[in-house]
Amino acid sequence: YYPYASMVPIYLERKQFDKALQATNKVIEIKPELAEAWTFAGILYDKQGDSLRAKTFYKRSIELYENRINDPEKKQYLATNRLNRAVSLILLG
Repeated sequence: YYPYASMVPIYLERKQFDKALQATNKVIEIKPELAEAWTFAGILYDKQGDSLRAKTFYKRSIELYENRINDPEKKQYLATNRLNRAVSLILLG
């Protein structure tokens, strides 16, 4: 997934938002548990004016963050995951 994630900032710098979204969706396809990718895809869908699809991605990211928050093995990242979940909740509205 990492090569696709690395391509996203390049596409964003070039204002190639469609390609950034394609790369982000590829990240999700390869690593579906990566909540950050779901949030970012939602942001890109919002940028394209597709707020309904964006909300679906935000909701999925929230579920994934909640899974991390409830995982005792990931307690060292509790604050980060709570903050990221809060951002997704704000984006969701």
